[in-house]
Amino acid sequence: KLQYLVFQSLPCWMGFKTLQFSVGLIVVSAFFSFISLGLPFHEVAYFTGHLIPVFRMKTYPLWVSSHPGTNDDAEGIFCYAVRKGTGGRDLCEHVIGSHTVKDAAQQWCSEAVKILYPSLCSGLGYAYPCGLFVTLSGIAQLALLSTAVWLLYQYTTKSPKKQLRETAQILIIVGFAFHAFTIFIYGVLVLTNLDDMAPHALISTFISPSKATGVDKGYWLTIVALLLQITALLIQHFFKRGEEIFLEEARKQARFEAEMAAQTGLHGDAAFGSGGAFDTHAEHTGWTSAPQQFAYPPSTPNYGVRADMPPPPRPL
Repeated sequence: KLQYLVFQSLPCWMGFKTLQFSVGLIVVSAFFSFISLGLPFHEVAYFTGHLIPVFRMKTYPLWVSSHPGTNDDAEGIFCYAVRKGTGGRDLCEHVIGSHTVKDAAQQWCSEAVKILYPSLCSGLGYAYPCGLFVTLSGIAQLALLSTAVWLLYQYTTKSPKKQLRETAQILIIVGFAFHAFTIFIYGVLVLTNLDDMAPHALISTFISPSKATGVDKGYWLTIVALLLQITALLIQHFFKRGEEIFLEEARKQARFEAEMAAQTGLHGDAAFGSGGAFDTHAEHTGWTSAPQQFAYPPSTPNYGVRADMPPPPRPL
């Protein structure tokens, strides 16, 4: 008997532990989404002579960071290349360092740069609004996921109500859809342009960007966070607490009993339907108040004496 009880309680125990695991996935995904906003979404390296790295640019959701290459004379080589290519003596100082995406687009996208690197200016132009939307959607998603985690905590520890689990799922879906949409738009409009910064043929040997993909860890970490949220949603859809299943069955049983009681008139209701099957049966069996042709005789016998009855026998 003990083994039978353990076997019966095993699915409920597994469902409870699995739901706790899904809550942990949501917490981890929220942490990843928050951390990714401070990581670069794209990085590109520029080379001179197709070999020596002279400049690196990292694009974050809200700012751009640039620094010289790896060798000791990298800054001198880069600044010399910039001055020769654009004719500006202080442009190197404006490029090196951290800038907001909007300021970087305003300072870097001159007419000469647009001619030499058209995709760079297009990518930075899209990076400002798209990065702003990614940041706002990430913050909104963090708030929604925090609320969902609190609801799931209440569901798994205190009140196994179906409404708590479904509300948490709705919040997760809304946050996921909003953030996934902004991430997709960022990848299409920003990353594709920054990955396709082919320079003009005249300066491709002098200074040119890397041909490798520049999608960086911030973007990939966001994708991982979204995948964790999908996994948590699937777990919450297929696993429930045993108490919730029991409450659902109890509610179904109560509704069924109420319907049967209403149909049979146990609560003082009328017979089933006006002129329906139960009404006809009641009329033919004499269960109604009006006398009917096929009604049963009264249960109390009539002990009246008729004239044609023989007299009772005399006692001996």
